[in-house]
Amino acid sequence: MVADLHLHTVFSNDSELTVECAFELALKRGLDAIAITDHDGVDAIPAGREASERFGVALVPGVEIGASLDGRLVHMLAYSDQIDQPAMRRFLVEEVFAAQRQSVVPMIDHLRKLGLPVSRESYDAEVERGGAFGSPLVRVLMRADFIDGPKAYRTKVLPLVPEDLMPKTTWPPLSRCVEAAHSIGALVSLAHPGAGGFFPVFDDESITEAITAGIDAIEAIHPLHSPKQQRYYKALASHHGLFITGGSDYHGLAGHRAFGEPCIELPGPAPRGVVHLSALLNELETGR
Repeated sequence: MVADLHLHTVFSNDSELTVECAFELALKRGLDAIAITDHDGVDAIPAGREASERFGVALVPGVEIGASLDGRLVHMLAYSDQIDQPAMRRFLVEEVFAAQRQSVVPMIDHLRKLGLPVSRESYDAEVERGGAFGSPLVRVLMRADFIDGPKAYRTKVLPLVPEDLMPKTTWPPLSRCVEAAHSIGALVSLAHPGAGGFFPVFDDESITEAITAGIDAIEAIHPLHSPKQQRYYKALASHHGLFITGGSDYHGLAGHRAFGEPCIELPGPAPRGVVHLSALLNELETGR
């Protein structure tokens, strides 16, 4: 059984991959299961359930949540067949999204002063409306015909924002995010611990802090991890008795990352329908 456990759809603020296309690509690439793990939201999961049945590729429902650890932004992946239920939706809206809005307001005010068709009121209205194709801010600008999608947002809007006004959210603590995920029976994996950039590169000490916060797994297999890093994080996971997860972190962007590369191989038989990740990770074999 081959699975890609880290994918983003148009319900993330930085992806151009539709839910249907995700399953169509999975079928073409010979994947048995894929996880939808959009940023801080689970609105794609209902469509994923329908597409899973239609394409015959199993869905592992999930979400990638922004959290803080020692004052730094980290990402965690929470997986549960109940991930889109009210308890998780409330947490994402009342705690995670509330932090996002607080950090994006200075950016909105700056863009409005530059003459862009955006305001706090239009942002909040778009949040209430909901939908795919980017963050609420992206959708406000699309609705005003200023941009045509997330790609144009990155090239046309973000260069207008000074670095000191870029969103710097005080994200909920990692321990709190893990607690919320565990309350619905989710399995939690520390996402791309060796990616760097906006994120800290985890070593033995910081991995121990994440374990103390309650993580169940490490995403050792990721396109931004070198072979050496993959071996390192696999060894750390094994040493601490954690599961190993992995996936492509695909966003549907040309020239960005490849769908299904890397993925993980798990003991068969291949699952069907909607499955909880914990049912698949009892005997992780290898990554490729």
